[in-house]
Amino acid sequence: MNAEGSDFYNVPQAARILRVTPERVLKLINEGDLKATSSQQPGGWIVEAPSVHARLKGEVPQEQDPEAMSTMTTSPSSESPHQESRFFDLDLLILLIIGTITLLAAVYALLPTLLGGEESTQPPEETTVGATTQTTQPENTSETSATTLEKTAPPPTVAPAGWVSAVGDSVMLGALDALQEKIPSLGLLNAQGSRQPPAAIDTLRQMRAANHLGDAVVVHIGNNGPFTDEQFDEMMQPLVGMSKVLIVNLTVPSDVPGPVAIPNNAVLARGVQRYPNTMLVDWQAASANHPEFFGEDGIHLTLEGAQAYADLIASYLGDTEHSPAPPGPQERISWGEGGSFGECVGPSSWCIVP
Repeated sequence: MNAEGSDFYNVPQAARILRVTPERVLKLINEGDLKATSSQQPGGWIVEAPSVHARLKGEVPQEQDPEAMSTMTTSPSSESPHQESRFFDLDLLILLIIGTITLLAAVYALLPTLLGGEESTQPPEETTVGATTQTTQPENTSETSATTLEKTAPPPTVAPAGWVSAVGDSVMLGALDALQEKIPSLGLLNAQGSRQPPAAIDTLRQMRAANHLGDAVVVHIGNNGPFTDEQFDEMMQPLVGMSKVLIVNLTVPSDVPGPVAIPNNAVLARGVQRYPNTMLVDWQAASANHPEFFGEDGIHLTLEGAQAYADLIASYLGDTEHSPAPPGPQERISWGEGGSFGECVGPSSWCIVP
């Protein structure tokens, strides 16, 4: 009864053989084109096989229905139990795959949290990209390169209480590592060779506008050109309201005729008298009679000089043992070449690159 060689077909079987819809078979039965007997079979009729074969062989014009094949393949009555079992297995397999993917996604999402505690106890790793080490002698070039020091933890958007910011020229640049070691609360340092007072003033203004100046600010400028009283006042405008501003004066090299450090030191000494939140860090006096602190030019620092320079500035900041740690992630950005080589240490979004 269910095979195509039987004497009778149910309506779905007849529809499949004739490649028409079951509805079309019922219509053919009603029109008398197919011989059928009422039955409890699917479709309510059993169709005589000879009339089906006759119509299929062309004795009666064959009807084609564009929807026949899709209807027959999806009709539950035309599928054998074996086919239904196969579809059930396929559905189960799909559900298992979806469940596995969901589980893997959940584990992947939780992995940083599960490993977070362990990672936080490890010292930050340094990754250097395109770094080129240069001397910090005064020159005028402006090509940019980048060196990045990566650490963990997101940076604050504003410098919190107790932080220290520093802006300087190539002398400060030469003591960068020593300053980081001696001043744990140093949150942002921006130093560049050949930096003139107007450039330093502009950097301070940008840092103040972005709320990236700490409670204490260290400024060392004046080695590369004249520094006037008016420029000192301009420099102090973004520093108004800071708890402490340390003004580092300049070494006077003994073998340089008419050194700019002499008049500039006078400007610095007068300037700190006009602003109660400033203090003069007397690097000139501390470095006098210490040729071992300097290189051949008598200005830029040796390793011993960098340690002495950092120790002096740290002594003006008071207790550094209980200072907050610097913000993270701390990165080291470099730019320029030769005498214009500069570096910034702090959150990358805080660094101002010319």
